[in-house]
Amino acid sequence: MLASPGTAVRPERLRALAGVTILASAGLLAARSPVGGFGLLLALAVLLVASRPDFVVGATFAATLSTVAWDVQVATVAGHTFDTRLLLTFGVAALVGVALALQRPRLRRLELLVCAFAGWIVVVGLLRSDSLATWAPPAARWTAYAGIFLLARACLTRDRDLRVLAAAVALSFCIPAGLGVIQLVAGEASTINGAVRATAPGGRGPIALAFAGQMVILLGYALAERRGSARPGWLASVALGAAGLVATATRLTTITALAALAGVQALRRQWRVLAVVPLAFVLVLLVRPDLRERYTGTGAEQIEQTEDRPPPASGSSDAAKRIQDPDASSRTRAAIWRSVLHEWEGQPVIGMGPGMTAPTFEVVSGRPRVAPHNDFIGVLAELGVVGLALFVAFQAAVIRALWLAVRAVRTTAVEVLATAVLATFVAVNVPGALNNAMYHFDVQLALWALAGSVLGIHSRIAEKLVGDR
Repeated sequence: MLASPGTAVRPERLRALAGVTILASAGLLAARSPVGGFGLLLALAVLLVASRPDFVVGATFAATLSTVAWDVQVATVAGHTFDTRLLLTFGVAALVGVALALQRPRLRRLELLVCAFAGWIVVVGLLRSDSLATWAPPAARWTAYAGIFLLARACLTRDRDLRVLAAAVALSFCIPAGLGVIQLVAGEASTINGAVRATAPGGRGPIALAFAGQMVILLGYALAERRGSARPGWLASVALGAAGLVATATRLTTITALAALAGVQALRRQWRVLAVVPLAFVLVLLVRPDLRERYTGTGAEQIEQTEDRPPPASGSSDAAKRIQDPDASSRTRAAIWRSVLHEWEGQPVIGMGPGMTAPTFEVVSGRPRVAPHNDFIGVLAELGVVGLALFVAFQAAVIRALWLAVRAVRTTAVEVLATAVLATFVAVNVPGALNNAMYHFDVQLALWALAGSVLGIHSRIAEKLVGDR
């Protein structure tokens, strides 16, 4: 018998079994074994049977492990390689679908917008793509994002639910952030685009660690503060997240993380704490002079390599070019956008099809496949003006809803945490105009779950106020 979402009595033995399975699977996954991916999915299925609120928390935790095992290959189908990351994506999407069928959450206008975008991906995929292996991954990603959002809004409606979810996210993102710091200290970081930068295990680029550090900083800070006092344990996680962010030496994520932290303080009118943020930025530049050079080198002319590709062998001419050109990544983005938009002009309404920007760029430019490095241009190119309109509409609607929720929970125990969720959602997704934020399954699943929980708490408060009248 399935536990209802709000019940206080949950099958403790079943949850304990699932917890042990998750930990064991995490170990296997970290050891680069595909068996770990299947174990995680099994654990999530157990949590789904035990309690849907626990399933939401477990799914967000499991998603972060895709950072650790990015390139563990599982199978190759029609020339497309399926790795552990995609295994988790498809598995979480399928389990989310089952959970939605069981929960049958109420669909408001906001949820309908998000679901319409996910549905449009499937429609365009069927119309434009000849290969299911090409459009199935983006469809699965957005099924998972939309589904976890609906489930969190329906199930995680108590203050404690949001704190537990945020704690699970912050702690799990400490893993890649900590690994990045260890890599940098051990001298095993790579020289990429003129900077010594830590890279995530499993082949992912520095941006994966940067996102992890950003999530830990913002959520850890919110969890550390309680009624004017600070909790040392969470302050330690903030320090680890900051170290992980600094270890990546990425310009955009450093700016957005500090801007989001400043936004949290501005919304709460904590002006004295707000003054510390510029000092933190100066400290980062002092610690990482190569990052300072990347800021001052913005606008350089050469372009050959991208951040997401493996760095060339040290001593090669390509490596020398990248060291001389601290802004190769910015110039690469411009070249990708020109190529992709030129191809989009041939099918402006529905686009070239989901998942088609990378292979199209490969064919047109003769260079290896690379993501569009702009979520908005990527959506426009793949899903046309209709897809872009839906994408912008639901992003704006979620941000507006979070803003209203933050105003509603002022003076409550989750005020700081709700404000941090709003700031983090904006800091990750709005600058998606310069990176591939929506491709990071771990970050996005966590963000959509957190946003859903904040809005669920807001709905509960609003319904209580109506009932009291």
